[in-house]
Amino acid sequence: MSILESMMPNKSIAAALAAAIITMIPVTAIAQEARSFGLPDDVAFAERLWESLKDLRLVGSRAIIAQPYEGSEPHGVILITLDTELEVDGREDTVIVKKNYGGENISIESVATNPNLFLGAITVMFRREEGYDAQAQNWFWAKYSADGSLQSNPAGVALAGRISRNPEDGCIACHQFAPGDDFVFLHDRFAPLDIVTASVSAEQPGDTVTGLAPLAVQPSSSDLEPGLGVTYYRRIFNLIDEVSAFALNNPGVKGAPINVLDYKSGSADVLTSGSADAVGAEIRGVINFAQAGVYTLALESNDGVELSIGGKLIVSDPGVHADRFSPLVPVEIVEPGWYSFEMTYFEKQNTATLRLYWLPPGESGGLKFVPAQALAHLRE
Repeated sequence: MSILESMMPNKSIAAALAAAIITMIPVTAIAQEARSFGLPDDVAFAERLWESLKDLRLVGSRAIIAQPYEGSEPHGVILITLDTELEVDGREDTVIVKKNYGGENISIESVATNPNLFLGAITVMFRREEGYDAQAQNWFWAKYSADGSLQSNPAGVALAGRISRNPEDGCIACHQFAPGDDFVFLHDRFAPLDIVTASVSAEQPGDTVTGLAPLAVQPSSSDLEPGLGVTYYRRIFNLIDEVSAFALNNPGVKGAPINVLDYKSGSADVLTSGSADAVGAEIRGVINFAQAGVYTLALESNDGVELSIGGKLIVSDPGVHADRFSPLVPVEIVEPGWYSFEMTYFEKQNTATLRLYWLPPGESGGLKFVPAQALAHLRE
């Protein structure tokens, strides 16, 4: 991300765009859903939500921006989307901020250069507490003007809260069709884990990796410490090879062991590094395959990662990328026991994800996290 200098928005463009993309909810629908959104509690929460967004520089004239991209109705011609973790009223959860841009001669380049000039509306999804709206994954919805004031529908109802389940219009009615059952179209990052892993598990596995070598001398329990060892390198990396090359001449900083590779963060720290951005990591240890047979492995990552087990390359996704799964990798284990585990990973900026899944031989269903008891490092 880059931080652009503050610029005052063009009020006529903003007003025109706001009118063009405002959610069109019929008066009859409002009558049916009079208690769904725009209530005093909804408006008050939306105001506190805006202040928290400003504090994290997700909105406002000097907000951090991401790469603009082409949009579509009912949002702007050009969009910028950010998602991270946000604290509101002492509680932290996921927030998604979509900035909607429009106007004459607008382009990706013009928005990147002058991000406040064409800004017409900001739509926000914030995950509320369990039970807030279970049918819509507990999302709170709000639509703001560039100055933080709530926009309203034609009936004058503030667009904040559980905005419209009407089958013909409204936030919830549209987003309910997003894949992954998470009400998010851009990715499945917030989909329920069982839905995501079941979907990935249904994919066709690649060729089976064979020839993995167990440790020549199998360690006893007294030789092992829980979790994988990790050394961090604080620098911006763009490729996995850059992490390895940098580590040759830099000692790095040892971090707390990683018990389970189940990390997905927004503005929070990357793994156990204590840093939220520009982190490289060499993760080393051993992994236990308790039985012979074919294990199916998969990695979910953001950004680059490379994993070798028992001297064999399992997954390589070396560049900068958004959250995504590796292909399913069948791994043949001939001899049960402990195997070497070598992973290199980096997170450049914004969100970070690193999750390791498997499906042991003889088991069915979706992938599951490799459990803590299967990961360790040798005692020094």
